[in-house]
Amino acid sequence: MTRLRRWLGDDLAIKAFSVLLAILLWINVAGPERALPTAPVQDTRHNVAVTWRNLPPDLSVAAVEPDTVSVTYRASADVAESLGSQSFTAFVDLRNAVAGRLAFTVDVAVPPGVQLVSVAPSRVTVTLVPLEARAFPVKVELRGSVPSGYEALAPAADPTQVVVRGTRDRVDQVAVVVAAVDVSGRTADVVQAVPLRAVDAEGDPVPDVALQPASARVTVPVVEWTKKDVPVVPVLAGTPAEGYRIESVVVNPATVSLSGSRARVEAADRAMTAPLDISGASAPVTATVAVRAPDGTTPDPQEVQVTVNIAKGP
Repeated sequence: MTRLRRWLGDDLAIKAFSVLLAILLWINVAGPERALPTAPVQDTRHNVAVTWRNLPPDLSVAAVEPDTVSVTYRASADVAESLGSQSFTAFVDLRNAVAGRLAFTVDVAVPPGVQLVSVAPSRVTVTLVPLEARAFPVKVELRGSVPSGYEALAPAADPTQVVVRGTRDRVDQVAVVVAAVDVSGRTADVVQAVPLRAVDAEGDPVPDVALQPASARVTVPVVEWTKKDVPVVPVLAGTPAEGYRIESVVVNPATVSLSGSRARVEAADRAMTAPLDISGASAPVTATVAVRAPDGTTPDPQEVQVTVNIAKGP
């Protein structure tokens, strides 16, 4: 009994630690089975599109040959299952590139947890062509119609010209830059920012060109429109020959119809003609002369016949 007590007292800490270690080992062995980590797998994704970065502003990419590559990578099985060709970004860096047909190394950006093994081909050929910049006028095209009794006057665009940038063959196709504005049902001025389109001689859009600026501020005056008949007042220049005088002046037609904004037409009470020269005349003078209507109005007809009858007398 004394020997047992002595054995139990010797190295008590070591014996307690040994018992605890045995218990933990038993729990680890007898506990639930743990899943072992999966081994990395290697795979290849084909048809990864080649893009580009840092393209100089005065160049355009005409072709990339080949335009896709195959990417080989390593990843855990669960990560690999979620990857497709779109998971990878293949690109070439065109920084400091010049025009021509040049070879570039292909870089690949991979998702997190993926190791890049290789890319095939590792280099591609890129054809770069210079861009051309040319100024073109902006043409405003009105779409639709204003209500009866109103008129859309001549539109104005700001700016009046824009720069079209693209390859020479594309810029050569451009005839004009168009700003289309819908005035349907409008009874007041139209003022709006309008997107611009570069079109060819047939009015078809020209692709692959950039416009600077891409929009224009367009103003379309819309006014209430009316008509009114006013008399025509002939304007004569010079004097008849010595011993002759003006006996009468006949205008045919004697009146014209003025059309224009209500305010302009209502303020007009006559229309003048262009001057008819009768200097030194000793016989009747007949001529067709233009009608000069008040500003902002349009005469109908735009010409009249003026006859100046000349007679002898003081």
